[in-house]
Amino acid sequence: MYRVNLWKAKAYYNIGEYLTSLTQVDEAVEKFKASYPKLIREPALPQIAEAEGATVTEIKDDDEALKITEVEVPEAVTYMYLKYRLLQARLNKSIGFANKAQDICTDIVMYLRQFKEMTPQKCWLTAVKAAEIQAILLCNAREYDDAIKLLEHTGLNFTKLVCDHFFGKSEDDDKVLADNQYSFSYRKMVAQYHINFYDYVNAEK
Repeated sequence: MYRVNLWKAKAYYNIGEYLTSLTQVDEAVEKFKASYPKLIREPALPQIAEAEGATVTEIKDDDEALKITEVEVPEAVTYMYLKYRLLQARLNKSIGFANKAQDICTDIVMYLRQFKEMTPQKCWLTAVKAAEIQAILLCNAREYDDAIKLLEHTGLNFTKLVCDHFFGKSEDDDKVLADNQYSFSYRKMVAQYHINFYDYVNAEK
């Protein structure tokens, strides 16, 4: 049911019916929280950043609050929850709720950073897509340096974890990531950022 409802919400999103789609997504997220209370861990994590005065990119992965060695909900549930949250962020961005979109993306990234001690899953790439949304919002606010820092920190780290696990490490010393569909997607994202700001030298890299 969650998957079918996600397809419906995406269909409304694709035709520009953002509010209808957002209503459905918000309801689904609340159902996730009610049905799987152990799934939701992100509310405490942004407080770490606020308490330490740190940004998401400055919080170290060895922070004890970010270490989880097991998940108490089915993997499929986590996957669908992240899909809904990502669409929720895109919808809020589309209707101009930039701050809310930023908060949702931060929740996604911080949520997934908890699992870095575990076996990588492809759904971890949701953090890369969330970082892309945040980077766009930062660029709109003319925070260009923070945007590329976020892409290179969160985007690269998660892409490397997934790529190294599923495809193996790069045999080319000049390449941080091995050539595969996920690394190409990340490189395209970063290249597009450089092209938008006429930094063609770095875009060609």
